[in-house]
Amino acid sequence: MLITTMRVRLVLSAALAAPALLVAGCSAGVPGTPAPQAGGTPVPPGQAPAPQGPTPESPADDCSVTVQGPGRISMTGSGRVSTRNGASSVSCGTGPLVGITTIGDDGVSFSAADGAATTVAEGATTPVGQYQISVLESGAGAARIRIVPQG
Repeated sequence: MLITTMRVRLVLSAALAAPALLVAGCSAGVPGTPAPQAGGTPVPPGQAPAPQGPTPESPADDCSVTVQGPGRISMTGSGRVSTRNGASSVSCGTGPLVGITTIGDDGVSFSAADGAATTVAEGATTPVGQYQISVLESGAGAARIRIVPQG
């Protein structure tokens, strides 16, 4: 009788301990999951390093402009675009508007705030008013342009 009682206790102890060991073994060491700390708060996995900032070819205050035809213009960066009667203008940062007067296979013509007209050839970078403007692609009435304000 004593042996049977001890066997029952031993079997019960093993039965109760097995799930705890199984759960502990399954919850630890899973790659990519947070590891619990004391108190149950998960520790996030290591984070990727933050970008080091803009590259010299892409200043933080530049604007990218895409013109896809008369009045169809879009921009990324801090600036604004305006289209009136089919004529488009852009500004980058807090600078003045610059008009986009023509787009051709030879480049893009701009009209600065002071009225000076400048044509920037495809692949070239030229000062226009308070900006450095690069024409990345140009032709068939469409263009990709990068504008960088000059301090």
